Amino acid sequence: MACSRYSPRSLTSVLRHVHYDRILCYEQGNRIQEHLVSEMLENKKNKIPNERPTVLSFQFQHTYTGGKRERINTTPERRKFIEVIKNAKFVQTSRGGQITYHGPGQLVIYPLLDLSEFKGLKSKCYVSLLEQCAIETLREPWVGLNAVTTENTGVWVDNNGLRKIASIGVNLRRSITSHGISINAFPDLSKKPVKWWI
Repeated sequence: MACSRYSPRSLTSVLRHVHYDRILCYEQGNRIQEHLVSEMLENKKNKIPNERPTVLSFQFQHTYTGGKRERINTTPERRKFIEVIKNAKFVQTSRGGQITYHGPGQLVIYPLLDLSEFKGLKSKCYVSLLEQCAIETLREPWVGLNAVTTENTGVWVDNNGLRKIASIGVNLRRSITSHGISINAFPDLSKKPVKWWI
């Protein structure tokens, strides 16, 4: 499958970026995303052209989100473990993937666009494009990380062993994307280094 038709740089001129400076609770960020996606779906249904695709970026309070693949495994006991032992909320989402941690220092990026407006950009190529965007950013001289992909979805840093730096989980409704990628830019894990990881 050839996914090279679109590159991260070829899309930047058509995107509108909205960044939220303060740390939000996950539900608030999700409501913002859902409102915009609902507008896009309604416009599509009524054959009204959508404005430029939007990229939302946030930092969230300590939260674990469950993806569709994890829904069966997320028992009430596991939710209680997360909420009591980890002292963080658990929110079930509509995105793909498994359980993902979100918190201060992690940049969460939600591109909201209609894939049908990008000829040949299928869902697998879209995920690959998100990975490539993260890799190119992390390899910039001002960051200088050796970012790579593996057979698993996401992005890793190869620094004497692979460590995951970015998780990806997306949702598509009538070709409209939601959710996206979270990059562990500068998480503060100094108090209890392994506290947040399941």
